[in-house]
Amino acid sequence: MTTFLLVLASTGLLVPLGACTGSVAGPSSRTALRITNRVAGTHHRLLVHDGIWYQAHGTDLLVLDASDGDPIGRVSLARPGTAGPLVDLVLANGRLLGLLEETAVVELDLSRPRAPVVVRRHDVTVLGMRPRRLRLVDDIVHVLGPGGVVRLGAGPPERVLTPLSGEVRDVEGLMRTSAGLTWCGGRRIFAVDDGTIVTVEPVSDSFPGSAVKILLAADSTPGSGW
Repeated sequence: MTTFLLVLASTGLLVPLGACTGSVAGPSSRTALRITNRVAGTHHRLLVHDGIWYQAHGTDLLVLDASDGDPIGRVSLARPGTAGPLVDLVLANGRLLGLLEETAVVELDLSRPRAPVVVRRHDVTVLGMRPRRLRLVDDIVHVLGPGGVVRLGAGPPERVLTPLSGEVRDVEGLMRTSAGLTWCGGRRIFAVDDGTIVTVEPVSDSFPGSAVKILLAADSTPGSGW
């Protein structure tokens, strides 16, 4: 009698067929195999300072040699899957601030530029808003996003702006102009003068162009990383 063998490569089992009259019992319960593959993340932002290249990469900050791109180190700002990606970087007063999208703002000390150290973390509960972008205005870092603008100075975070309800829910750009603290929201431009929020016409002698141009002017502030 010829005996046939069925080879189960995935389990390494050999089950004889044809020569046996019994049956092979299957497993009593099902098992599942989950494979998680994480290579890294998107390079959202970079900033070069004093010969050191700081590169956002997923939730990590890469430290590279600006002259040849050789890696120097890596700083983890959050465990993968627990925070948004690192999407913005700003340098201010010897500190490097990184924004984890809608999660937190992380401050790093640059006393040793080649080895940044995390010294403070401002999460959503501390900021009272969902952080999306950083801007340097009046030499002070401001956090922008749904919920308004929060200033990060020497003391605790300070809310300086709550956006108008209705049309404007997200603050997209921020800069200092002759009209006061000016920001973009939706397709309109607003300013705070003596604590009063006023609407600024996009096209005028004082503000030629569109809201997009005002936003670009804010992004080009020295030290903002743009």
